[in-house]
Amino acid sequence: MSKVSRHITQNAQWFLERLEDADLQVVYDHLWMQKKKISILWIWLESSVNAGELQRRVFEPLTREPFIHQHSIWDAIRQRLPIKQAQLSSSLVELEHKLLKGHVLLCVEGATDALSMPVQSMLQRGIEEPPSETTVRGAHEGFVESLETNASLLRKRLPSPDLCMESFILGSQIPSELKMFYLRSRAEPSLLEEVRSRLQKLQTKDVLSSGEVEQWIEDAPWSVFPTIGNTEKPDKAAAQILEGRVVLLLDGDPTALFMPHLFIESIVNTEDYTSRPYYVSFIRLLRTMSYFFSILLPAYYIAMLNFHKEMIPTALLPKLQESSAKAPFPITLEILIMILMFEIVREAGIRLPKSVGSAVSIVGALILGQVSVDAGIVSPPTIIVVAFSAITGFTLTPVADVIALLRIANIIVASFLGLYGVILFMLGVLVHVVSLTSFHSPFLSPIAPLYLQDWKDGFVKFPIRWLSRNPRSLHDRQRVGWKK
Repeated sequence: MSKVSRHITQNAQWFLERLEDADLQVVYDHLWMQKKKISILWIWLESSVNAGELQRRVFEPLTREPFIHQHSIWDAIRQRLPIKQAQLSSSLVELEHKLLKGHVLLCVEGATDALSMPVQSMLQRGIEEPPSETTVRGAHEGFVESLETNASLLRKRLPSPDLCMESFILGSQIPSELKMFYLRSRAEPSLLEEVRSRLQKLQTKDVLSSGEVEQWIEDAPWSVFPTIGNTEKPDKAAAQILEGRVVLLLDGDPTALFMPHLFIESIVNTEDYTSRPYYVSFIRLLRTMSYFFSILLPAYYIAMLNFHKEMIPTALLPKLQESSAKAPFPITLEILIMILMFEIVREAGIRLPKSVGSAVSIVGALILGQVSVDAGIVSPPTIIVVAFSAITGFTLTPVADVIALLRIANIIVASFLGLYGVILFMLGVLVHVVSLTSFHSPFLSPIAPLYLQDWKDGFVKFPIRWLSRNPRSLHDRQRVGWKK
């Protein structure tokens, strides 16, 4: 049975069989309609509803006096209820999903649909600034685990009838609700069709986080580069929607996904748009340099000492050779040991309680570095190279995992093939990045393909009056073979 039965006893039996081990409450009652007694059925989960709200907003309005108006049964009931979110449905599966989310169900004898009313008792944390996206100037609100609250935060940012919202149910065994947001006038129909298609093809028994959704629908699951962006800030999500992107919010997860996502967005921060263009341009160029320093500096250091000593300044070469000669390990092993040690300390700092995590990260790195040098395990130049490489990687936290992997890969290549191997490897990475797409938009745009008008808000930032909310990089989808 998949549809609501006319007989309330059959509906009760269906829910009792499906949720036999849950705290299901099934109550038979009656209403008086035009001096006629009508049998009804109440169904709810005791642990999911607020008992006070259930009594005050549902039971009391419907049972305090008979219905005397000449309305259909559902119209009469909905007029009495103070709950505007009450919805009719004939699908038992949909009603079961509502029941598990904290709704109370009302079935009426002879009716082929049932009414669901939200009376949740589920607690949620308050709105606060996301710890991973702190800002000095700008909004400090962050998404929470409630889908309704997150949707209202977006609505507050974009109070326009043009803002559309579509709902999807993901997970065949444990359903989770996902909402898709976009502006009707700015999002391309082809993009919307592609997102809908991938969400509808998502085949899994359960979805618990937005990270799982990202991995199911992304363009290149084997690539180290993320082709779907994410944020916990409503203002950033609203800015993505204004540019014609699509934003996805999953119930129970405070992280929003947005697509298409381009490589150049790794160096762009929401706070950039609240600062003067000259300083922002300087900071963005600094972030770009930090990206390449973090990836290439350890590999360059290894290649210089092992294969290309003639490229090191004459005054510096003896000091580097003397320091390396005192260490018991080859330079490559020194670098790898210190990088792995740093990653372990960083991971420990993240996983430990906040009150002690930062102290462990700082003190652990200082002590381990100093003791390693004093014991003669590694040389001081190695500590400098690894520390500078790690610090520069922190300037681009959205792609910190990509930086860590490319850094280690370059170290291994440099230890065998020197600088020529690093150049060839980075050319291979470049070819890979150029071939990537994010929902049929070129991932490396506006660099490849070249859109000069979009460079006004890329590696540098022009004054805001010159910027556009309609970047061509996101909308010229024919360049990558998209077929309408």
